Amino acid sequence: MVEYYKYLNERGAYLTLKSGQFRHAKPSSFDDQSDMTFDRLFNETTEEALKFIQENFLKVLLENTESKPTIQDPTLRIKLHVIQQALKNNKEVISLIESELKQDSISNIYDLEQINKITKEFVFDINNSLQNYRIFCLTDTKTSIQMWENYADNHQGVVVRITPNIEMDSKFQLLKKVRYFDRRPPMYDSLRGFLLEALFGNKQQLVAKRIDKIIYSKTKEWEYEREYRLAVALADGEDFETMPYGEGEISEMYIGANCNQGLKRLLIRMAFARNPEIKIYQAHLSEDKEIVFSKCIS
Repeated sequence: MVEYYKYLNERGAYLTLKSGQFRHAKPSSFDDQSDMTFDRLFNETTEEALKFIQENFLKVLLENTESKPTIQDPTLRIKLHVIQQALKNNKEVISLIESELKQDSISNIYDLEQINKITKEFVFDINNSLQNYRIFCLTDTKTSIQMWENYADNHQGVVVRITPNIEMDSKFQLLKKVRYFDRRPPMYDSLRGFLLEALFGNKQQLVAKRIDKIIYSKTKEWEYEREYRLAVALADGEDFETMPYGEGEISEMYIGANCNQGLKRLLIRMAFARNPEIKIYQAHLSEDKEIVFSKCIS
């Protein structure tokens, strides 16, 4: 069973215990500007992409003659439908159609600039839709030196353990593990997938699929964080940056090695007020620069 932990600086710890809520970040507020973004359309080079599209454009249409084109440009949508009907009625005309396409404005689908233009609105929709999510980030480790330094204010803050309250159908049951890659994954897993989605994709479903991919993907430089994320979609007209946690869901608290004694006493009182059954520990830095804990009495 996964154990979930949240690193908090001094202010974050105080506000979390005082309010009974955790901050859920808006994607645009993330410190890592490369997070929550795509950095490329495909794994392939531009030349490979163009070659594939030129060779497979009509094949994809031929295999999907019953599918309704959903591409944004209405003129292009009509032309695609006409081509589908021609292919459906006579598959032998594929070479003739291909020849005619080279003289027709539709042939600009073979151009990468046009591909970028086709996907531009889709990317815009994804980025806009992503801002309608709030993200809560946790980890499965309480002993990361880097995270104590970065997120718990150089050991002055705390780490709290979150134990989802199953009986209350806790939202923390929806936490999903982040996957780490050498590079952030491309928007499209395959060029064939791009063609299918660009020509026939359900835009709402595609946006949801891409958002999920963005939220739960990071580069390996962040792998030490061993991160889990909870993505909460805003309802229409809704806006928030904090959400309450349930009774007893902060089940343990680990006080940083450099935490101010006055703040330590205050946080302990506040923690017991939130959960009388909470277990509290004091963190220490060993001679080997490792985090160790002892049971905290006061």
